[in-house]
Amino acid sequence: MLPIADRVRRRLAGDVVGNSAKASECANLRRALIGFTTFIAEARALYENLARFYRMFLSHYFREQISEKTAYEEIAKLRPSAQWAEDLRLLRHDILHYRSAWLRFEVNSSTPRFDPVLVLDWRPGATGPDAEVKMFALRQSRTDIVHATSILVDKLIADVAAWP
Repeated sequence: MLPIADRVRRRLAGDVVGNSAKASECANLRRALIGFTTFIAEARALYENLARFYRMFLSHYFREQISEKTAYEEIAKLRPSAQWAEDLRLLRHDILHYRSAWLRFEVNSSTPRFDPVLVLDWRPGATGPDAEVKMFALRQSRTDIVHATSILVDKLIADVAAWP
């Protein structure tokens, strides 16, 4: 049996008819789906925990009280567009409460050759932001969380250093 990448290439070339994956690879597919949905849930949880940490830090070190909503807004504004946090919230809500995701791969001429897409609407022809999540969007969510955390840490260190 050919490796999966070779089978996919042959199928795309029209040399093979039928499924590109064999039954024994279903475990890998399940792992990927669980990994994607877990990443989405945990990325939003990281954002919420970062906001909670920010509130507690301000309260403990500066005796400054801010609301949970204000903390969420402050963390979201650490990136060029604050919309990333709301998009992540809505995606987590959909994935955990309403949608049963599936996986498909986009075939690219560049690297990565096969880029995963989390399909949220299984109906044929359904595409767009409400029907699928491209791997690029998940990578960008990771980047947003990492950069927001780094910026917040630097800001808090500077605030502590400037404290009388």
